[in-house]
Amino acid sequence: MSKWIKHNGKGRPVPAGTIIDVIRFNGSKVENITAGGGPTVDPQGNVVSPCRARWSAWDHFDGGPMAVKYRAYRVRQKSDRFAAQMEALRSFLTIRAEELA
Repeated sequence: MSKWIKHNGKGRPVPAGTIIDVIRFNGSKVENITAGGGPTVDPQGNVVSPCRARWSAWDHFDGGPMAVKYRAYRVRQKSDRFAAQMEALRSFLTIRAEELA
């Protein structure tokens, strides 16, 4: 797996569509997300309506809440992405099996 890269807070450092892991300033780690493809959330994790979202988790200087901004990131390698997708699929199948039991 690739190393964590400290983010400078000046916009998204990877192309939209890149699969990444991020660490937020509140200490939470979010894995296997698509850069430029996720919703904006408030410090409590609630999704902010696109018409109200005026800040980016990548931009440390736009006035948005620092808690949910990205402090560090790492790019997922193709093999990492495949493993994460397989784990998600296994999790889904386990849940479905329990629901059907």
